[in-house]
Amino acid sequence: MALRERGIAVEAQHWLLRLPNGTDIRIDLSIPSLRWAIEIDVHADHLLLEGTAKDKQRDRQCHQIGWQVERVTPYDLAAFGDLIDELEILYQARHASISA
Repeated sequence: MALRERGIAVEAQHWLLRLPNGTDIRIDLSIPSLRWAIEIDVHADHLLLEGTAKDKQRDRQCHQIGWQVERVTPYDLAAFGDLIDELEILYQARHASISA
């Protein structure tokens, strides 16, 4: 995995997270110690209005318990190298803010 090659130890669908509304979710990729998540939204439902709205509601629930969520779309994956560069920058910023 490209992030692991850069020293970013993400876990794949390992972390079960309980949201304030009582919903339990699995994050696609995460670093639980930083409360940092990456959601890979490749299913077509994520691109529809209802799916996008549900994703945003879920993200707000995550924010309430201190989790930062990065969403990745098929469009992002088309420029994979740029995406990984951007996620690395976001990881470093999250790491710095949590460590401070």
